[in-house]
Amino acid sequence: MAPPSSSPGVHVLDRIRVSPPPPPDSALPLTFFDVAWFFTGPVERLFFYRHPDPASALPLLRSSLAVALRRFYPLAGTIRSHPPFLCSYTPGADALTLVVAESDSPDEFDRIVARSPRDLAGIRPLVPQLPPPGEDGAFALAAVQATVFPGRGLCLGVSVHHAACDDASTMQFVRTWAAACRLGLESDDGSEDAALPPRPVLDRSLVADPDDLRGKTLAGMARLAPPPPPPLLPPCVPLPRAPTPRGPPLRRTTPPLRPSAAIWRPRPVRRQRQPGGPDQRGILWRGEGSAAELSPARRRRDLL
Repeated sequence: MAPPSSSPGVHVLDRIRVSPPPPPDSALPLTFFDVAWFFTGPVERLFFYRHPDPASALPLLRSSLAVALRRFYPLAGTIRSHPPFLCSYTPGADALTLVVAESDSPDEFDRIVARSPRDLAGIRPLVPQLPPPGEDGAFALAAVQATVFPGRGLCLGVSVHHAACDDASTMQFVRTWAAACRLGLESDDGSEDAALPPRPVLDRSLVADPDDLRGKTLAGMARLAPPPPPPLLPPCVPLPRAPTPRGPPLRRTTPPLRPSAAIWRPRPVRRQRQPGGPDQRGILWRGEGSAAELSPARRRRDLL
């Protein structure tokens, strides 16, 4: 388990891994509806609830989250963005992280929920961050955070990667969690199915793909993906000092033009005879004079 870390204004108390029981199908194939969102980020939402003693609701939030994950177990797993393109959940290895945090400024709760402009710096620490991808490139799909404002209320943050499900399914997960919490459920034995939202449909065989739309979508999205970061520059190697060019001394120039005049070289132009004639290499130089005889304005124009 990663050690708790904190952000300005928010103190992280714990990170709890919530794992649903083994599902009937631990790996779901991805469809062309899913792979189109590989290169996007999570959809982040915050829900605020007034509560006189918000810390007392944390145990129920944890147990009801486990109930919701029994139906939405893919959110506790990972997605691999390489063949065979699966959304998989491995019991014992994968889990959904519930971050428990406490605000250092309880009065900020009233300012954040007020109908007025809000400071983003005070809201960002309330949003849960998805764990970094694994060594095999698999990335987590969801994370949740419960931030306590003592004496004021509770903020629930939900981050779900868009490749996992659409907005309607995300809100279905939130409603299922809220209903299980309201009912005080600690297990999903089927007795409360009528009080909970409908179960999600996870059968991917219902999505036919005879024309390989998944492959075509992946190819198109790969072209739109941002390029990888540039490689690090190699260590600087000292270069030998270049020999001093011979020629007439440069005239006095203004300070900004001294470096330019020192490295100025004539620019080759069209290979036809013009005033000044060709040099020994058969290259014609612009103008008739040398660098020392050109005006500062013309020097700047002829710089390479």
